Amino acid sequence: MAGSYALQDAVLPEDSTVAAKLRQQGLVILGKTSLAEWSMFRADNWGHAWNPICGQTYGAYYPRQCPSGSSSGSAVAADLHGKRIGIARNVIEESTIDISYTVAEFNRAVSIMKTAGAVIVENTHFTAFSEWKKREYNPVTRADFASEIVQFLSKLARNPNSIHTLESLREFTRSHPSERYPELNTANWDVAIERQLSNACPEYDTLYKENLFLDGTGGILGALERHSLDAIVLPTVAAFEIPALVGTPIVTVPLSAASADTPVTMETSGDVVEMAPGIPFGISFLGPK
Repeated sequence: MAGSYALQDAVLPEDSTVAAKLRQQGLVILGKTSLAEWSMFRADNWGHAWNPICGQTYGAYYPRQCPSGSSSGSAVAADLHGKRIGIARNVIEESTIDISYTVAEFNRAVSIMKTAGAVIVENTHFTAFSEWKKREYNPVTRADFASEIVQFLSKLARNPNSIHTLESLREFTRSHPSERYPELNTANWDVAIERQLSNACPEYDTLYKENLFLDGTGGILGALERHSLDAIVLPTVAAFEIPALVGTPIVTVPLSAASADTPVTMETSGDVVEMAPGIPFGISFLGPK
């Protein structure tokens, strides 16, 4: 899966649901791109778009660029007349990462939306955002992964390394030299194993209810309801983590690119450039399910 030596040459019995539906509509799938190993759900200390089989993938806008983010282009305001668009300013102001390079263009886009007839509602805060910042990485995801990976492995038509559990996956990964352990750890798996997390464990219901609160009353859904909003808009770099808690949708469009005087910053893990002049960024619209 996504460049893991643990599943190299493994064969699935069928397509994913999405791939199967695309084929049914006549789509010809020629191949897939190089992805981050396990969708970055192994270690807590590595960068985007690396896997041990294909190596590091880079973006096209700057040498050794981290490839995460949206495409370049201009934001377009359409069909906004009369729509109530909220700005969750506390998410922008209290972001756990530096998003200062996006703020001027984001505010310009908000002004354009207002000119196009949108009703802009400021300070539609996510009231539980400070609580979310203090929380560990989404424990529900860890619990779900621990359960679902066993089912996934059991369905392989060919499993060349005889990996059947999360424990055996971790053991293989730690012992294979190309997987770069312990330089790149297995922290997400370690937590799931040590806490015996699964979607059937006693604490799962409590953890899931916490997610419902953080993205519900205390997050996107609460802000939408309190202020009678059609959508909430945020810089893309600050928009994705809260919706991921319970799967509320995001629509992202290109906005602009970092200016020529933007300092070059490296990703905290991995030898890739996180931000530099010319790297594009987007604006995201968040809504209910």
